Amino acid sequence: MPDWLGAAGIAYRHEPDLGGRRKPPVDPVQRDRWWENQAFANYAAHTRTPGFHAAYQRLLRDADTTNVAVMCGEPTWWRCHRRMIADLAVRDGHRVQHIMPNGALSQHRPSDWLTHDVVDGS
Repeated sequence: MPDWLGAAGIAYRHEPDLGGRRKPPVDPVQRDRWWENQAFANYAAHTRTPGFHAAYQRLLRDADTTNVAVMCGEPTWWRCHRRMIADLAVRDGHRVQHIMPNGALSQHRPSDWLTHDVVDGS
């Protein structure tokens, strides 16, 4: 992917600490149980780790100066960890749009997980 994106003039950077499919935390917390889907609960716990925080801050710094895209193998954003990254970015004052399968842009509307004190903001 980096080769064909580069050929199109698009920069690529893999951020493993933003990736999905996280294992359950050793000490799960009640607030992550807001998510009915265990994979989302696992990722919510991951958003509180130093690795996630550092990668997320790099993403926001890039977003301050250029358009960025967060990609994943899951085609629908609302069934993917990207929804949580988008929620955090909107919370932090960034505009987020999803590229829909037909190419249209859809404005992100945050889900309720942030109102349940899931992310400590560190």
